[in-house]
Amino acid sequence: ALGALRTLGCPLKLALTGTPLQNHVGELWSILNFLDSRAFPSLDAFMEAYGTMTSAEQVTALNAQLRPYLLQRKKGHVDLGLTPMEETLVYVEITNFQKRCYRALLEQNRELLLRGATDSIAGPSFNNVAMQLRHCCNHPFLIKGVVQAERLETAADAVWLQRLIASSGKLVLLDKLLPHLQEKGSRVLLFS
Repeated sequence: ALGALRTLGCPLKLALTGTPLQNHVGELWSILNFLDSRAFPSLDAFMEAYGTMTSAEQVTALNAQLRPYLLQRKKGHVDLGLTPMEETLVYVEITNFQKRCYRALLEQNRELLLRGATDSIAGPSFNNVAMQLRHCCNHPFLIKGVVQAERLETAADAVWLQRLIASSGKLVLLDKLLPHLQEKGSRVLLFS
């Protein structure tokens, strides 16, 4: 993709990105190389200098190198003219299907959970189980194999949609709530 961008021959370049440093330093280099390939010619050199940000000196050096290229705006610096956000927390009980999936995950990983995360070998596996449990609480279809186990790959669209909604407490609530909000002309932004 970077090679294709270079063929455009643009005299001025602009890159809009969210948080490239939170993603991968190599991605940051790609953006910088596109913007100014003379200042950032080598991925290897860039990764050697900044690939493992372990010291304050590296952070300071990278900030100094980025300063001419980076224009950072934070919400507090810009008047977006938005009304204050109204936050409403709604606690939703998980469905019986979610409870069954949750119990099955606990049972499948019982030995690991009883052993605890103190064993260094158990670390990533323990985190994986925690992530699967979190997925189950959001929607059990996020767990690998659940859709197949429920034989939904070939289900008709209407059946699939009904099961998609009925399998998650959050979607059951949204299915009831969103039509009323739409009717009132409300705008909704969801964080989950």
